[in-house]
Amino acid sequence: MTHQPLTQDSARPWAPDGEAVVDMAGPVDLPRTLGIIQRGSGDPAFRVDPGVWRGGAAGSPGAGAWACFRMWSPQSSRELGQVLLRLDQLDVSRVRARLWCAGVEASSEELATAALERVPALLGAEDEGWEDFDLLLDALGDDQSTALARIRRRHPGVRLPATGQLLDQLVTVTLEQKVTHDQARHAGVSCCAGMESARPDRRRTGCGCR
Repeated sequence: MTHQPLTQDSARPWAPDGEAVVDMAGPVDLPRTLGIIQRGSGDPAFRVDPGVWRGGAAGSPGAGAWACFRMWSPQSSRELGQVLLRLDQLDVSRVRARLWCAGVEASSEELATAALERVPALLGAEDEGWEDFDLLLDALGDDQSTALARIRRRHPGVRLPATGQLLDQLVTVTLEQKVTHDQARHAGVSCCAGMESARPDRRRTGCGCR
């Protein structure tokens, strides 16, 4: 897996604060990997564009995703700023990441650098142990293990993403455990709407930060 920062061109309209191409050195199924993060079709903070969605060994070129999130200081509870992230799958293994940032306690450049460092984990680069899991499935040999192994071979580009936003995920999961599915989704959208601030990216993408 390689992470290649790209040169920023400030002359472009809507020029990103940071940009990089991540090569995962293997098939990436962007919609199936990131789809589990999106909380319904009305999620204002995370939206996946499935594209052609071929999946399998061919990956999912043309797929993409929007994500909007806040970043916090690891030493305190201070908000460093807000980040809008756009992911575009270029080919079987490469994904381009672009970032637009609004700094609070940090500059846009510092936010972009920190957020770009999270992208490989978000795409599942830290997802390890599948080889041992596959061996375990083959050793068990029962119907469920055989079916699961077959699904794994059919979708080698599916990975387990890590957002680095544990609190955000805990809030949404907790809501879904306390009330009905539709009520939880509506509450999540309302929380985002109540916390968002006016930003140019809101008019462009409809996304709002968690």
